[in-house]
Amino acid sequence: MPSIGMDLATIFASNTRVAPIQVIALGHPATTYSDFIEYVIVEDDYVGSEDCFSEKLLRLPKDALPYVPSALAPEKVDYILREQPDRVNIGIASTTMKLNPYFLAACRRIREQAKVDVHFHFALGQSIGITHPYVERFIRTYLGDAATVYPHSPYLRYLDVLRRCDMLINPFPFGNTNGIIDMVTLGLVGICKTGPEVHEHIDEGLFKRLGLPDWLIADTADEYVARAIRLAENHEERLALRRDIIANNKLSTLFSGNPQPMGEILLQKVRDLAGR
Repeated sequence: MPSIGMDLATIFASNTRVAPIQVIALGHPATTYSDFIEYVIVEDDYVGSEDCFSEKLLRLPKDALPYVPSALAPEKVDYILREQPDRVNIGIASTTMKLNPYFLAACRRIREQAKVDVHFHFALGQSIGITHPYVERFIRTYLGDAATVYPHSPYLRYLDVLRRCDMLINPFPFGNTNGIIDMVTLGLVGICKTGPEVHEHIDEGLFKRLGLPDWLIADTADEYVARAIRLAENHEERLALRRDIIANNKLSTLFSGNPQPMGEILLQKVRDLAGR
């Protein structure tokens, strides 16, 4: 049951028949449009619109696929909680493929409209070698010297970049999963944009699992900008949200659940095929 899209081998494999029932998961949250994939395993709260899938959905309870903590995750985090920062540092955890003009234009509007000084810190994956200067130039086209662009880094160094930020904003339309886990690991809070596609609706699902307020979830780019500005300008509100995440260990919510329903639903599909 591979995830399709993060490796060429799985993309090719999704166009072959190696088993009578073929199912994908959503490590890379996207549909395949393959004639050889019957089903997609997906938790209920990650589904925006079923019309966005070519596969039939095998819908599971929202805690049926609990995440596993990274082996590299820090055992202890030294949180940085700044009461009245002169400049609000906004972190962005993103791979290069998630960067696009619509998202960067929203970042530029945040910089232009916020009543506090903001600076964007792009902690990037896949931005390496000769690729990085081009990615940096692309970002600076929108944000100028209001952005620091970090190349692909070891995990703990990447986390330290984000740890020094006051808040995070998630890219759109392709949002974050691991980036949100990293956000909560560091006791940070952020903004996301939701939508009908699973790769944007996962953000909403995760924010709600974490018990974050609904106003942190935007439906449109305009809402996204306005709510990011609210989070940047209101230091007490932002710190209260961060302290709640830390005090209540909300990260643990994502690592607990019951995976049994997945086995049961797949077993039933095998029995149906066998005519039982």
